[in-house]
Amino acid sequence: MNQDTLSKVADTLNKDGWNYTVFLRTFTAPFSLGTSSEQLIRNALGTNVTIAGLKQVSLSEVLSEIEPSISYAGDRSAGPDSEVIESKEFSELLSNFFAEISIAAKMATLIEKFSIDKGHPA
Repeated sequence: MNQDTLSKVADTLNKDGWNYTVFLRTFTAPFSLGTSSEQLIRNALGTNVTIAGLKQVSLSEVLSEIEPSISYAGDRSAGPDSEVIESKEFSELLSNFFAEISIAAKMATLIEKFSIDKGHPA
C-alpha cells in the first residue's frame, strides 16, 4: 500500500473538516516464518500495543468495512467538508485508494482484521 495515496486521502478529508480528523498510515514489520500475526503487529506498531478480535477476512469484507468509513459524510456537528467529498479530485483519489487495496490484498497470503485496545499510534 502506498503511503502517499493514504496521505493524500487523509489530507483531502481533513481539509476544511469540522471536529473531524482522519489518520491513514501504513506500518511494516520484517516477516519471519513462525511469527504470529499478533507479534508481527507489535513489531510494526510497538510492544505496548494490545490487540483484540484478530480474525481472517476476505478482500470483500475489507472493502465493505473501509468503504462506508472512508466515505463518511458526517453531520452538522462534525465531518469532512461536503464539497471536498463530492469533488472529482476525491473521487479519483478513492479510485486509486481502492485499487491499491485490491492489489495489496491479491498479493497477500493472509488478510486479517483486528482492533487496537491500547497503544493506538494515532
